[in-house]
Amino acid sequence: MAQKLAAHLTTEQLRERYHTCTRNTEQIRWHALLLKSEGRSAKDIAAIVYRHPDSIRVLIRRYNAEGVEAVRDKRQDNGGAFLLPAEKYDALREALSSAPPDHGVWTTAKVADWIADETGRDQVHSTTGFRYLRRIKRSHQAPRPSHLKSDEAAREQLNEGGSSEHEAG
Repeated sequence: MAQKLAAHLTTEQLRERYHTCTRNTEQIRWHALLLKSEGRSAKDIAAIVYRHPDSIRVLIRRYNAEGVEAVRDKRQDNGGAFLLPAEKYDALREALSSAPPDHGVWTTAKVADWIADETGRDQVHSTTGFRYLRRIKRSHQAPRPSHLKSDEAAREQLNEGGSSEHEAG
């Protein structure tokens, strides 16, 4: 059975919204509703806007029930504010230029702990530490792994440019 489009907006108003919309997802939705108002089927609309016919049917049902609000891309503006304000980025860079409190190397967990201390939070996830490292154009630093049975003297000799007694000869 063909769905009817509720008369929340006229065809001309739908056309105006389609042409003036700046967000891609919403523009596709306005286009689909405009085509429906012109009498097209969900299958035809889906082929034109490169969506599945079921998603067009869902959009039409939502538009009929909720009106104009159904077209809004609800993924936009749903994130929270940054934990660390931009003014603190220099302090983070400065902290990263020195050794961490345990004198090891800076890891994402240690950056997260530093952010928690700066912001007064009990805990900050290590993924947040990773994101802040990326935001200030840094990367996770870790020492190169070494084999448990490696010969330290042979490795030093190789680093100095000499040959190792372990080489096949």
